[in-house]
Amino acid sequence: MQRVPTTAKMAAPRAYTATLSRLPAGMALFKSLHVRLRADQLSPLSRLLHAGARASCASAAPEAEFTAAVTAQEPRAIFRTAQADPALHSESHAGRFYTISPSDIATVFPHGLPRRFYQQMHTFNEASLMVRPPALELIALLKGSDLSLPVVRYVIYGKKGTGKSMTLCHAVHYCASQGWMVLHVPDAHQWLKDVRQLMPSAYRPGRVDTPMQAVSWLGHFRTTNERLLKQMTTRNSYTWSKRESTEQGKPLLEMIELGLLRPKVASDVVGALFKELKQQSATMAQPLLVAVDSVNALWGRTSLRNEDRSVVNVEDITLLRNLKKFVLNDWSNGAMVSTVTQTGSLYTNRLSYFPQELLGKDGFDLLDPFVPVQVNDYSELEFESCYQYYLERKWLQHEKSRTEEGRQELIFLSNKNPSLFERLSAFL
Repeated sequence: MQRVPTTAKMAAPRAYTATLSRLPAGMALFKSLHVRLRADQLSPLSRLLHAGARASCASAAPEAEFTAAVTAQEPRAIFRTAQADPALHSESHAGRFYTISPSDIATVFPHGLPRRFYQQMHTFNEASLMVRPPALELIALLKGSDLSLPVVRYVIYGKKGTGKSMTLCHAVHYCASQGWMVLHVPDAHQWLKDVRQLMPSAYRPGRVDTPMQAVSWLGHFRTTNERLLKQMTTRNSYTWSKRESTEQGKPLLEMIELGLLRPKVASDVVGALFKELKQQSATMAQPLLVAVDSVNALWGRTSLRNEDRSVVNVEDITLLRNLKKFVLNDWSNGAMVSTVTQTGSLYTNRLSYFPQELLGKDGFDLLDPFVPVQVNDYSELEFESCYQYYLERKWLQHEKSRTEEGRQELIFLSNKNPSLFERLSAFL
């Protein structure tokens, strides 16, 4: 197996280098990480001198220690499972990685996976996701829910970097494998901030449309649900302009195609699509899953401004206003799964992660009642499985990373936090 190129590695956060002076002298692995970070900030001449000093230090290391470091140890845990169907995952698979097929990545997750997971997926040449207890709990709840009743709302919460988005993706993969229609919003905060174009709404004065965001989301939604959309028609008539309209009984795909071809009306097409799905959910052949990452963004603050430089209110953004209608449990034959994150939170300090604190009073009152699902840091078994997986994929290349001393340092530095462990490992 080829070594992972150094250029594929992501830099570790600078904040962790400040703790170097407080660490024991024997923690060689983190010192090496700190040295590499500092070396990247040097001038060419200083970098040359710095490299010479590193080479002289490396030559002084005993040969026996180097040989022991690069010798592969016996795996401490079985970190893979051949069971790729999320519907068949059970507690016996907890802590193991399963591989998502390329076809599922193309259809189920054309835009739904976190950015760093995409980077890792291209580096490892595979998409492997760990089976974790919160996802198993959530899937079990979805299996046992009565779809004839109003939808149950599930809120995934936890500290930063514990894997909330990946737990949501595991649930999305399960529902897609069971034939559900999936309405997935990967990061609602992106609809508030990363907006390339902003224009006044042609449908309702005072509101604003984000056409590029709407077109992008419509394309991904069509890719994920094209098979089911072919069987659906519109129940209402819609007039988009003096020349363009959608009559009652037209294929739903035809309306989506109009939104893709006409960005000016794409935001209104998304609103009409949401309306049709809610009205038809009870009679649909397959259930509907609404999955929203960072749902607390619906009550957040935008960085968008009008032409007069005034701040745009969340209630005035067409996409978010229509998405908020799905938060209500006034529809059936489906489920709503969401996460709350600290990103852009207005109500609490950076350490708060409970739903009541992140949603605020308005958001909490609107979502209540809901079923909370907490995601924690890695357990000992989960950390060991991830550690062995990184070793197998050559993601950990430092000569001391295979030693017990290096493993304990990684546990100490990451505190078994999945995101922090991945970021630290990316530089070793």
